[in-house]
Amino acid sequence: MADIKPDADFILWTGDTAGHIPTPEFSLERNLQMINIVTSTIKRIFPNTLVIPSLGNHDFFPADYTNGTESELYDSVCQMWSAWIKDPEQINNCRRVVNTVLYLIENPMTRDLDDPSRQFEWLESTLVNARLAGEKVIITGHVSPTIHAPSVLNWFYPQYQNRYVKLMTLFSDLIIAHHYGHEHKDLFKILQRDEDESGASPVFLPPPVTPLRRTPPDGEQGPPLNPGVRLVKYDRLTGKHLNYRQFYTNITEDNRLGRAVWDKKIRRHYTSLPHTSFDGIEITMFSFNSYRCSLIPV
Repeated sequence: MADIKPDADFILWTGDTAGHIPTPEFSLERNLQMINIVTSTIKRIFPNTLVIPSLGNHDFFPADYTNGTESELYDSVCQMWSAWIKDPEQINNCRRVVNTVLYLIENPMTRDLDDPSRQFEWLESTLVNARLAGEKVIITGHVSPTIHAPSVLNWFYPQYQNRYVKLMTLFSDLIIAHHYGHEHKDLFKILQRDEDESGASPVFLPPPVTPLRRTPPDGEQGPPLNPGVRLVKYDRLTGKHLNYRQFYTNITEDNRLGRAVWDKKIRRHYTSLPHTSFDGIEITMFSFNSYRCSLIPV
């Protein structure tokens, strides 16, 4: 991506830097080593680019376990990322993105809590201040509040799901888009109120950088995917997403060559991306079927 767009305005890093392998093979120290390696690599390749990182559920140790008070992990990553976070108050709070791992249904530590790490309180206050200042907002984190597709599986505990969606739809007039990871699929979703389908905002989930076949709690294994990265074009004045290009590398061919070769051709090129209502959706459905170019033949 540095060869394609070396002067990107910012990079969204949606987490899960640690490997997805059995817990006995990991430790907090090893997870931090991997996060540090990726952090150093990004700083070296994009020395002048703002990076907005998130922690994924596999970045914690043990995986999925967090109540927002793991001082060693947070202290370490906040130090690694301090040059990107910049604001001293944000560094102290380690808050610039939404830690949606707190709401993950696989996280037993927050099952019975009201507001883990008081994040809902912080998030609502941040959105209120953004509205008062006339600002627009991009929400980013690791786990999406939407259901897993194609199965019907909520990623969040019900109490957090309802509260999160209500808050996001309440402020949908200033939320330009949501960007999450976690699902290891190239997906596009809509977040809206169930009762009247109002307060809609687009949710973007990029393809994975790691070729993992995701197996969610319902046991349905996803298709094998080639690594992909996404470049979003947006209006700097309004924040509105105008288009995005997607690039991938063919794992089968890479293994044959012994090196990764990224396809710099535009594999998918979407236009007229929606903002806050279904009236603005003009994405041709056959374009979404083209995601199969990212599938690994099996």
